[in-house]
Amino acid sequence: MTIRHISTTEAPWGVPVVMEEVTDPEIIAKSIALRKAFRKNVDWFDAHRDELIPQALERFLAICEEEPFIASTPEEARKLALAAHPHA
Repeated sequence: MTIRHISTTEAPWGVPVVMEEVTDPEIIAKSIALRKAFRKNVDWFDAHRDELIPQALERFLAICEEEPFIASTPEEARKLALAAHPHA
């Protein structure tokens, strides 16, 4: 199913919402791969939640390639994840 909608108003958070039809097979393949990686990391988190939550309380957690990265800021957690997995 393809959704095509272009918003002419701004969302409550101040950023216009734009949805466009995408037909480029390369972009579609990348989107599918990202969705699969996200699902894999969510499933991994679900399986390790009890051991991760005590370590991550009041901190920020990024998960990449089924590996946790805990830091004091979201930017630092992302930086750690991308350093370990630059292709992600």
